[in-house]
Amino acid sequence: MDHSPERISVLFAEPVEVYSESIRLTNSIGSNVRIGKAVIDPTDKRLVTLPVETLLSEQVYIRDFRNCHGWT
Repeated sequence: MDHSPERISVLFAEPVEVYSESIRLTNSIGSNVRIGKAVIDPTDKRLVTLPVETLLSEQVYIRDFRNCHGWT
């Protein structure tokens, strides 16, 4: 990684609704990384973007998805 990303994006297989704290980012020791509010792309309801509010160091990060519901 040349620099810390400003945002992370997640592309789901189908359109989703994302609720508060539906997506978490944790570092390699399991500590939460500060991310902003999830935004669903208005032109592709499968694409969710979150601003990263913390400078990320070079290590492994895990995205955790909860309460992301597909449209029915």
